[in-house]
Amino acid sequence: MKILIVAPRIPFPIEKGDKLRLFHQIRFLSQRHEIVLVGLTESPDDNLKPLLQICSAVYPIFLEKWRIAVNLLRAPGRGLPMQVGYFYSRQIKSQIQQIIFKHNPDVIYTQLIRSAMYTRNLPFPKVIDFMDCFSLNTERRAKQSSLLDRWFWHWEGRQVRRFEKHCFFDYDAQVIISEFDRSSMPLHGKHRMHVIPNGIDTEYYQPQSKASKRVDVLFAGNMGYYPNIKAAQYLIQEIKPLIRESYRWQIAGARPDPKVRRLAAPDIEITGWVEDIRTAYAEAKLFVAPIREGAGLQNKILEAMSMGVPTITTPTVNNSINGIPGEHLILAETPEEFKDAICRLLEDGAYYLQIAENGRNFVRNHYQWNLFNEKLENLLVHVGQSNES
Repeated sequence: MKILIVAPRIPFPIEKGDKLRLFHQIRFLSQRHEIVLVGLTESPDDNLKPLLQICSAVYPIFLEKWRIAVNLLRAPGRGLPMQVGYFYSRQIKSQIQQIIFKHNPDVIYTQLIRSAMYTRNLPFPKVIDFMDCFSLNTERRAKQSSLLDRWFWHWEGRQVRRFEKHCFFDYDAQVIISEFDRSSMPLHGKHRMHVIPNGIDTEYYQPQSKASKRVDVLFAGNMGYYPNIKAAQYLIQEIKPLIRESYRWQIAGARPDPKVRRLAAPDIEITGWVEDIRTAYAEAKLFVAPIREGAGLQNKILEAMSMGVPTITTPTVNNSINGIPGEHLILAETPEEFKDAICRLLEDGAYYLQIAENGRNFVRNHYQWNLFNEKLENLLVHVGQSNES
């Protein structure tokens, strides 16, 4: 079967959750199907070699800075949320649809509502991956913002909710990353959505016993992403001052925002891009992720747990992971609770090892890429074949 994928980003290099998800899906699907990938990019120098090895064709479409500015200015007049308008251009739509009709795919797989304007009205069998409940994400951000920003995010939240509802019925099937995100969708037909989580390569992310544990507390992720910026600030500005011990702290991840860079201190390392993120996990005693905003499944939590690094995070994050608090990971909501959890794990060796082992076993037993990608494959095949008959 020929599957044509339209994505708002070329899924390589893998430094964002949506890229990680799509890259592993393509790699699996390409074993039995022909994959044509169309993706937007803001960098003309993307390394396409890993994708060309698993796709029959890859079409990177360059999104210039000036075009993004124009797109954003036009978005309100088009009735589009800003995060959809950012990626939408009529010229690019024409370009993408020419590619689609040229390849005449059996099914189109659209990643995120950010790509929906390019595929929603096409006469092909179609599946959309909402991935996260973006309206929930914007609502949470509004609650955490200043007065002026709050007005914008409330407006954006209304636009996103409206767009999610409209997109839902334009596709033959819909996918989302977790049961929690599905239940949060503002849709009457949300029970029809297929929950397909992300997996973890537990052979790749495995404990490294020989690594020196030079970092006491690690937080990692895309450090240009707003929920991660807020989490890093909360970790260093709210939690760290409560701890008297001289611990070593590290914030690791691509594109650190200036607000993150300003957190650097003699005992706080801001790494920026890490070539192999496993090095950061392996050198850390604890992974602490005080994420209170955002939606979806947090891959970094699963990666840390898979590598045997005891993890402390929030109930918000665990809503999608569904680990057992106190057994697979530790949950905290206030700076004091985070402080107590950090100190207990670093001081109680037996409890530390128990959480490390239980966390790894939990990920290994519940988050396997092949299982979830088989579910996606079956859905795409079903949609493609149903429209033939």
